[in-house]
Amino acid sequence: MTFTPTDATDYTTATKTVTLTVKQAKPTITWTTPASIPYGTPLRAAQQNATASTAGTFAYSPVASTVLGVGTHTLSVTFTPTDTTDYSTATTTVSQTVTVASQTIAFTPPSSPVVYGASLITLSATASSCLTVKFSVLSGPGTVSGSTLTITGAGTVVVAANQAGNADYTAATQATQTVVNQATPGISLTSSASAITSDTSVTFTATLTGGGDQPTGTVTFFKGGAALGTGTLNGSGVAKYATTTLAVGGHSITASYGGNTNYLTVTSAAVSVTVTP
Repeated sequence: MTFTPTDATDYTTATKTVTLTVKQAKPTITWTTPASIPYGTPLRAAQQNATASTAGTFAYSPVASTVLGVGTHTLSVTFTPTDTTDYSTATTTVSQTVTVASQTIAFTPPSSPVVYGASLITLSATASSCLTVKFSVLSGPGTVSGSTLTITGAGTVVVAANQAGNADYTAATQATQTVVNQATPGISLTSSASAITSDTSVTFTATLTGGGDQPTGTVTFFKGGAALGTGTLNGSGVAKYATTTLAVGGHSITASYGGNTNYLTVTSAAVSVTVTP
């Protein structure tokens, strides 16, 4: 600095120097606390989105794609300015909350219906969490050991798949599948008479037996390959059909049960009826 006095007659000019130090500016980092994320979500741009007041690069910790555990975590970032002469590096932190995640179960339908006495059934289900799924029988004649279903009788078996969750996942909604186990029923056919005269009524009685629930539905009575008529099974598994239309001669009569949800189709042995004039 040079000083020039107003009174140049009595005073001379004077000079003086000082040292001025200019420090680097510290960049301003703006980083809003990110929204909470469920467990299993990797860190990405939605969480690592800091900005700075000057040009430069960001280094985050933990790094992108890191999966954090359930709880509250501290995320940090170091900013290195492009202009390292005039700006210094800067750091800041935010909190990241990780919540317990939900999960779902994909339960592959087992083969159905199956025939009673068939091989053991292997159950297959996976949880989106990759945690182990547990199987159980909700209803019906069956038992489960691990992932193997054993059918113990005729009927409908409802199997459940569950995953109880852990510190990172909530319990999954139960998934169910149904297996229909069809047994072969016993069938017998009797006739009220083995020989009748023309135009006389004869009654055929079919009796169905099963290993569990009583077979239900209808029985069709046949003369040779032609249907004579049908009878409905009662609560005791008995169906009857009476006719007066058999022609003179010998006839071979059978009864056929069409099956239902629990039982397969079955045909009786034949009974003979002779009609005379």
